[in-house]
Amino acid sequence: MEPSADDPGSRAAILQLPSWLWGGDLQSFAAAAGWIIDQSVDGSSWRVRLVERTLITRKRLRTTTLATPINADDPVAYLRLRRLAPNAHLVPPIDLEVLAAEHQRMATLHNNVGAWLSSVVLSILTAPYDDLEKVLRDVLVHRLHPTLSNAAVQLIELDTQVSFRVAALRALLYVSESQANAISKPSESESLTFESAEGLTGDLSVGLSAYLSPLFLSCAPWVWGVSVARPGGVIVLTFGEAIIGRRGEASEPLQLFSPNSDRHFAPPRPDLTPEQLRAAVRWWADQLDLLLTETFDPANYMVEGEFQTTRAYERHLGIEQLFRTVQSLSIHDRDPIARRALLFDALDTLQGVGRTSFDTRCRLKHAEATLQQLEADLPSDVAPVLLSRARAGVAALRELQQGFFLKSRLTSDGLRLPDRKGERVVPLAEAAASWLRMLRNAGHGFSSAKGQGKRDAVLLVSHNGRVPHDLPDLAYLYLLDLLAHPVGLRRSKD
Repeated sequence: MEPSADDPGSRAAILQLPSWLWGGDLQSFAAAAGWIIDQSVDGSSWRVRLVERTLITRKRLRTTTLATPINADDPVAYLRLRRLAPNAHLVPPIDLEVLAAEHQRMATLHNNVGAWLSSVVLSILTAPYDDLEKVLRDVLVHRLHPTLSNAAVQLIELDTQVSFRVAALRALLYVSESQANAISKPSESESLTFESAEGLTGDLSVGLSAYLSPLFLSCAPWVWGVSVARPGGVIVLTFGEAIIGRRGEASEPLQLFSPNSDRHFAPPRPDLTPEQLRAAVRWWADQLDLLLTETFDPANYMVEGEFQTTRAYERHLGIEQLFRTVQSLSIHDRDPIARRALLFDALDTLQGVGRTSFDTRCRLKHAEATLQQLEADLPSDVAPVLLSRARAGVAALRELQQGFFLKSRLTSDGLRLPDRKGERVVPLAEAAASWLRMLRNAGHGFSSAKGQGKRDAVLLVSHNGRVPHDLPDLAYLYLLDLLAHPVGLRRSKD
């Protein structure tokens, strides 16, 4: 049966699972990954469904508000932290004297907000499990509230099924390779083959750093929260307001050498309420939970009756890479060249992850339609937090489209460009997308591909070459769209 896009309960994949997996206990293997498996008629393959497709289950990412200014001093508010894994901390053991010296050093950096927040994060990150409740309470009451009076703490619990689904894909990669080469069972010396491409991922195992950073940078260069990884979950500190994420002047000598930017001052501080910030965290975690379901649903990778293992893992790699690219792009507010390169990387990744081309995502009509859909779909208390950068990216694309100035090439219908039959007039939206592709290809030098030389030359001479500072925020727009509409990843038929 072909999986139905409209009936999640019918979505299944047929996988070849060798008997030696998980020590021969395939049902335990499935339970750890959140799979329901049934052996097929022929006895050599298994019908696999995600447990959340057929049963009412708890979310794999669960968000709880622990403490706000109302109850910050109440020890009871922090009891849910006991649900986290009882590991001492995530980092290797640190000598207490070294840790104390580092806190003391940071305390001397007066007016350095970055150092201050780093010390807060370090306190929570390194707190022994038994002291975590007290440490977090002290951080909120005595370190954050004197400066940020509306700061709050939320907890995102992360089910182990998430990281195990990643590990299961790596195991299936080995299975696929072993079947192709008649390998029946990995030997002890071959155990590392289960680490295929492991270094390219990792944020789903602990911390969710790449997946959450674009959230806290939704108003960049203003920031309004930070996350701290703990085994089993993530502690989120929301500031209750947006704070500036950079200084007007270079704060480090290396920043004196950043490429020139046309943004010398930060945009106005966004007017956000503490309730809106906490709602944005809940919405983002809930949508990320849905996105991960679609990402790891084996039914999405069935082609002509066969499970495409490599494609499934590539999809996971691509989505995590997209989040990391937007994360990196968001913090490079001073460097327009880095931002532009990262935009192109994000658009290329999106083309690989989804079904929409680079050129389509660079067209104003498509970007405007995407923004309009987000404005309609995002909850009213979440939209003010998440949409400002998306709107800025669309406005920047509109501005770039207006950069075509050469009167000999402009007509009332668009821009006159060479083609195989001579010349034709293309709408400015299409011309802008072609101009951006030309700029993207210029990463390999401004020499044109075969047959594109004349067209690229006209594009180059017809545009003023000014790339608006906010244009790279198109990458954030499309990341937000992916998060808001993860069903778009679902494969509807074989």
